[in-house]
Amino acid sequence: MVKPNKPPSVRLETDHFRIKSFQGRRRSPLPEVRNPATASGPPSVGVPDNLRPIHRNLCTSGFPYPRRADYSGRFELVMKPVVRLEDEGAVVSVLPWLCGRVASYFDKNIQRHVLWSPPGYHFGNLGLSGAWTLGGTEFNAFRFGHNVHGTSSLQVDAIRLPDGRPGVRFGAFDEMFGASWQVILTLVGGRLLSRVILGNHSARPQPCLYWWTTLAVPLGLRDRIMLAPSQFLHHSMFRAGYECHQWPMAHGADWSRWMNQHEAISGYLADTPSDFMGYVNEQEGWSFHHRADRRLLKGRKLWSLGSLNAHHVWWDTLAEPAWSPYCELQCGLLPVQPDTGIFHAGERIEWTEVFSVTAGRPDPHGDYAAQFSDFERRASLSHGDAWSEWN
Repeated sequence: MVKPNKPPSVRLETDHFRIKSFQGRRRSPLPEVRNPATASGPPSVGVPDNLRPIHRNLCTSGFPYPRRADYSGRFELVMKPVVRLEDEGAVVSVLPWLCGRVASYFDKNIQRHVLWSPPGYHFGNLGLSGAWTLGGTEFNAFRFGHNVHGTSSLQVDAIRLPDGRPGVRFGAFDEMFGASWQVILTLVGGRLLSRVILGNHSARPQPCLYWWTTLAVPLGLRDRIMLAPSQFLHHSMFRAGYECHQWPMAHGADWSRWMNQHEAISGYLADTPSDFMGYVNEQEGWSFHHRADRRLLKGRKLWSLGSLNAHHVWWDTLAEPAWSPYCELQCGLLPVQPDTGIFHAGERIEWTEVFSVTAGRPDPHGDYAAQFSDFERRASLSHGDAWSEWN
């Protein structure tokens, strides 16, 4: 008996979450702080000429928002709201109390959660407003670092798109810059579409043209990171300045495989040659894809904890040793993250990002360039002509 397709729906539910609680303080009394390494200063030795200037217009303060930095030190089991977006192919969970973060994306065809989500939310003092935690899909706007609204409760609206499909909408306004960000999520045949809208509502240009979509994905022996073979600008906790290699090779090893990542790394595929990034589960034979138009969103980033001691140092701060490893794949407007462009007065920018899953895997015996090409081809075939419509 064939089950009928489940019509797309949006519903509000509650669920139990294991959370290490924190307390909010008053609005931050600190003035605006700018990174002293501006465009007029010399860039790091390893930065190629085509990426200068770097470290530009970086606002690193949470002013004027409240600071959340008083932690209880213990986990509590609490009930929190969850917005579920579901169709015949996937179920997506959005957390209104965590700035609209996508907590999970469950693909019904492979019966797997394809994002990495933690067993509990262990907040640490790493965000622009203090508290920050791991997992899911995070949206970061206007300021260098994690969203200043990252642990704020946002209004999440159920909406109806022009074609009748249900979706959810949320966003926030940054008081310092007079600029807003908004995300609209919907499902099409199990694919998650994210429409991002940025607007400068002030009467003058603002140094805040900054956006990075951050995906926490599982990273282990069975998973392989897929980023387009290209220039890889990176640094780590244990090396001074930037280095430049050709992805996936760094320090003589293939860094698309987790066991070869012997240190924590923050690396950029600046001016990426592909719309795609993601990972392949080589053991089970399926791929997770993220797609965004590289003509507008020029940057892709890998943030990895590494597979040795650095991994455990980070875990002691934000997680527990028994949790499975993960990494972050990020997509940004500018080629590299420590750079913020000028958002012109009255300007509005919007685009679509797509998350999808396909069956099959590249030939593990081929070279990496051939494997990535096959990864890219599978996603393109899955999206078909719909890609131009979504944009």
